[in-house]
Amino acid sequence: MPTADDAGQLVLAWGEHRWTADYGFGEQPRGPQPVGAAGLDGRREFDSDLSAFSRLTTLSKRQETALARPDGSQISMLYGKTINADHDDFYRIESAAEGDVIRLSEAAVIRLRTEVSLDFGGAAVPTDNLAPDFPGSYGLWIKRSAGGWRLVFNNEPDSWGTQHNPAFDTAEIGLTYSRTGQSRRSLGAVLVPTGEDSGTLVIHWGLHEWAADFTVVPR
Repeated sequence: MPTADDAGQLVLAWGEHRWTADYGFGEQPRGPQPVGAAGLDGRREFDSDLSAFSRLTTLSKRQETALARPDGSQISMLYGKTINADHDDFYRIESAAEGDVIRLSEAAVIRLRTEVSLDFGGAAVPTDNLAPDFPGSYGLWIKRSAGGWRLVFNNEPDSWGTQHNPAFDTAEIGLTYSRTGQSRRSLGAVLVPTGEDSGTLVIHWGLHEWAADFTVVPR
């Protein structure tokens, strides 16, 4: 669980028991320079596997949180790096009007990718929303409502954080909201397992924390 840009807390939970340990990031030792995607000589075959290079590029700009299931399937989220709690977008949370979504002026929308269909309290979040036999891929938008906050699943997972298009909204659920987090926490997301086929999706930013429970839909 991140607590700041350069620190976090390792949490182990089992039933009513909970163990925690704080940690910080040290300086990474400088190693050999990585080889480019095209290889040592700059050439690339038409069927070259660039998946590792693509992932490296993605993680240079965004953080990832993932939940690996016993059957090998995975649920993951990507979110922008170092969107900290003194950003102008953060201060706009308090003034958000009913119907407004939290916008990110310097990051892409939070992206959910799931290799299994999910159920959020009766709201279906299936795979194949973009293409048959393809993992579900959604943009996640937090929206102010009359009673608190809601989470919107949108079929444009690669939108910029200011470009919410309601025409592509596919599901919307209520969120549990609290102000019990760390004041210095950057924008982030966590997937917390609560059972073999259940979990909690958590989005946090400073003191703000939004959560929604989900279950995995049997195949």
